[in-house]
Amino acid sequence: MPRLPSLRRKNATPARQVTGTTYASSPAVPVPPANYTEIGSAGSALIRDPVPELGTKTNQIRMYKKMVRSDASVRVSLRAGKAPVLGGDYYIEPFDEQPENLAIAEFVTFNLFNGMTTTWHNILFQILKMYENGNSVFEEVWELREWSPKKSSPTANRRKYTMLRKLAYRPSETLTGIEYDDNGGPSGVGQKAIDAKGQTKDVSIPIEKLVIFTFDPDGTNIEGESILRSAYENWFYKYHLYKIDAIQKERHGIGVPEVELQPGYSSNDLKWAHELAANLRTNERAHIVRTTMMKIGFAELQGNVVDALESAMHHDDMIMKNVMVQFLNLGVGGSGGGRATASTSMDMFLKSMRYVANTICDSINSYLIPKLVAYNFQTDQFPALRVKNVGEAKDLQMLAAAMANLVDKGLVTMDDDTEQWVRLQVDAPKKMQPRPEAPPVGAPPAGNLSGGASTNGGGTGVTSGNVGKSPSSGAV
Repeated sequence: MPRLPSLRRKNATPARQVTGTTYASSPAVPVPPANYTEIGSAGSALIRDPVPELGTKTNQIRMYKKMVRSDASVRVSLRAGKAPVLGGDYYIEPFDEQPENLAIAEFVTFNLFNGMTTTWHNILFQILKMYENGNSVFEEVWELREWSPKKSSPTANRRKYTMLRKLAYRPSETLTGIEYDDNGGPSGVGQKAIDAKGQTKDVSIPIEKLVIFTFDPDGTNIEGESILRSAYENWFYKYHLYKIDAIQKERHGIGVPEVELQPGYSSNDLKWAHELAANLRTNERAHIVRTTMMKIGFAELQGNVVDALESAMHHDDMIMKNVMVQFLNLGVGGSGGGRATASTSMDMFLKSMRYVANTICDSINSYLIPKLVAYNFQTDQFPALRVKNVGEAKDLQMLAAAMANLVDKGLVTMDDDTEQWVRLQVDAPKKMQPRPEAPPVGAPPAGNLSGGASTNGGGTGVTSGNVGKSPSSGAV
């Protein structure tokens, strides 16, 4: 991996900047040398899942795929959990307004959003696979490519830059495990890669070439945990309750068969009676053929009949609640629910999705953008990936109401700085400074201290500087 350039500015964005200074801090007590050496490990011991179907990573991936493919509520809850993050407005924020940093932001914007072999929304969709699998792993693939800023002259020389060709998704089912160093930090991942001939081979991808997005990490264990894990029990019971309901409909649609054998029945009559009762179903060809030794009837069920669908609806609500989208079930199946309840639930849900979107931005800002910029520019002032329009609507309404009250009471004065801050919060364009008004036709240019030509008495006034004749003075 190419070395990053030396960092020179004191207001640099990286936490670990390098300036080359020879000055040292003045501590009150000397720092022991051992304090600069890491001794312990941040890695957490992996505990095998107590559910046998989820005991290994491979089994987990298979089971979660089954959950998504077999249950509409699981699929819908995942779609609802991804929609706000996918629908957010992502943009690159420059480090500041300096021309150099604006050009760097333009370069990063082009490479991330337009300059890769896959679209940004497709990459974002693959990033959110961490919902199901606990993490999503991408390998950085670089290439040399020509590029020039849009503001450059058409005849300006183009330059070659080290740019991202793609962020290559590495499916979880192909990964053999996460590799860690002695202190519990990730050092790479193992994968069973597939070559052009369809053959698999074991490869190790170092952490320097990876960007890993983790959902619900435990310490430095970047394997994460699937959001579906806490819904597995509800899915399991719902899955079998639907089977019970289907059996009830098929087996007991006409009631519970009751066969009464008359005195003198034979063993064949008994065997036939068991077979008849077991195979009696409700369908368009249902009928009974009996001997004189049998009486066929249907037993009356005593007490309350078990409603499997009612229990299944409870687990369905819990599946939706697992992703905080239980408000989608309000009004379904005769259930009630007020608009205020749904609004409160949706607001909390969108705030949680804003956290997910910001986490994605943090990972890219920490592990991808600094390399992309440092590979091409002698700077340590990096732009940042930001996201907006993910759950801010209600907050902006409250902010607008609060600002209106403060201004009405005279507690806040809307000066230029305050107005610019408010515009920034509501994502409005910056207020442009008013341009100086153009002088009227025939007026002297700026800097003429005499005030122009005199027209008193129709004569020619004394002027200073190179001032043209007023159009209203007429020809002499």
